[in-house]
Formats: sequence, structure tokens, C-alpha cells
Amino acid sequence: MISPSSGEEESKLLLLEELQIPSGQASDEDKENSISDTPSLAESSEESSVASGLRDMPPPRCTAVGPLKDERSALYMADDLSTFELKVRTQTIDKATGQSDYRLMISPAASMQEAYSRHQQLKSNNIESYVITQGSNKQAISLGVFSTRKAAEVALEVVAELDFPLEIVETPRIGREYWLVPNGVEVIRIKDSQWKKLVDERPDLGMSLANCIK
Repeated sequence: MISPSSGEEESKLLLLEELQIPSGQASDEDKENSISDTPSLAESSEESSVASGLRDMPPPRCTAVGPLKDERSALYMADDLSTFELKVRTQTIDKATGQSDYRLMISPAASMQEAYSRHQQLKSNNIESYVITQGSNKQAISLGVFSTRKAAEVALEVVAELDFPLEIVETPRIGREYWLVPNGVEVIRIKDSQWKKLVDERPDLGMSLANCIK
């Protein structure tokens, strides 16, 4: 059986002034009070440009407190901030840790039936595995995920005698961080004395800028 190894910074708000496009002057008295429902080509072009500019604007930025290791820690921290009359909410950020995991697997079979046949053969040899049923490796068989390539290679040698097409796939390890962002305002305002108390209890705590997700 193969077992896998185990200062505060305020955000600036960009204010867009409302564009007023002057209407054209009528050429005579009869046209002075006329109203056209069809915008001119220049008006349409400028409105389209403004709309495009709004779509291309970066998301607003908020001060965020963190990182916190898990959701429970984030909830406790939110409770602490509420004692200072600060209302916050949790925002998660997934990012690469710079490390990798290594999955040992049998290459995808020609059919799901063949994949399950391989799975049964592995089971009869007391080798734990499971069939991948979706994604880019559909119909492949996973033999475990290992924290180092060397551990995956050792496991490969055990299975190699069964003459299956084996491969080791490196996968970037993703870590999840929990941050607290303001609920309805762009800046978390907290006194130095209050912040010092929080940091003394959590040395890794800090403030940063994050995208505000409503």
C-alpha cells in the first residue's frame, strides 16, 4: 500500500466629473425648440469612450488587516476589531506559495472502463488509488500526492513492476490567506494604541492594500 507523505494608508478615490455635451445650435427659429431622440455620431462616440474607460478602471482599493491563517482566526480578529467600533468582513486570497506537490499517476486510459480495470488491478495488489473522472487528466489514476519529488519517485518504483504508463506531475502549491477589509468604507481607522495591542498578540499581523470586493 502506498501512502502519500505527508502607518495606515488611505485609498484615493478617483472622481469622474459628469460629462456634459453641449447640444447643437438650431439654424433657424423653427428648429430652436425641436428635440432629437437620435444622438449624434460625436455624442455616441464620446459616450462609448467614457463607458470603455469605466470598464478599464482598476477595482477600488481598501486597507486590509491580515494575513490570518484560517477562517476561525479571521472571525476572532473581527470580534476584536468590533470592540473598537470597526465593522469588517472576511476576504480570502489564494496565491502560490513558491512550493510544489508531486502527484504520481497512471496516464489517462483510452476509456473509463479501462481506467477502472487498472484500478481493480491495483487494488488486488494492495495499492491504493482512485480514478480521475474529470478535468485534463480524466481517466488517469492517481496514486497519491507527495510533498517532494524524491518521495514520488520512491513510490513509482513500487508500482513500476505492474508495467503501467506512470508519470509524476508537479503542481504548484496554493496557499489561502484570510484578510479583513472594511465594511462600507475604504479605510480602516484605528488608533496607534489599539493597533499596538492587536499586534502584540499577533506578531505577524499587518495592514496592506487589497481590492475591495462588494
